[in-house]
Amino acid sequence: MTFLLLALALLAYPQPTARARLATASNVQTRRPRDDPVASPHERAADIELLAACISGGMSHAAAVSAVASVAVAADRQLWDTVAALLRLGCSAEKSWQPLLGHSVLAPVAELAVMSSRGGTSIASGLDRIAASVRHTAETSQRATAERAGVIIAIPLAVCFLPAFLILGLVPIIVDIASTIF
Repeated sequence: MTFLLLALALLAYPQPTARARLATASNVQTRRPRDDPVASPHERAADIELLAACISGGMSHAAAVSAVASVAVAADRQLWDTVAALLRLGCSAEKSWQPLLGHSVLAPVAELAVMSSRGGTSIASGLDRIAASVRHTAETSQRATAERAGVIIAIPLAVCFLPAFLILGLVPIIVDIASTIF
């Protein structure tokens, strides 16, 4: 039961969307909640969705990456800024997207952009698939964490309550039955 409640709580947590991030991007503050150096995969997926939305809307890759860099997760802002600057300078796609290739979550974005530049196709649908994959991986990890929590929560029951039940519940009954028999 506890596991189920924890899993539902994790799944019910609202995930940021690209539209919500764009709406809050106009509010310039010195410190934002997303300035935490540890970024959640859902926030990175929202960055990828924002890039897809900008490209689908007709922005150039340089302008789209620049827009993402302005609202990106603090830990990734420098990478997005570097890619945007390289794209604005007119560097090749391989050179421009190189900073993202070493990133665990954003490397598929860079690979897709390089492949797209070679083939001349749009990357918006591919970016949506990558964002969905990032979200799915994060949700799977959250479920695994909830399952581990359920197991850890059961340990005190086994260690404390089961021996107490045996000592206070079964031992008196066994002693009573043994005293009537003998």
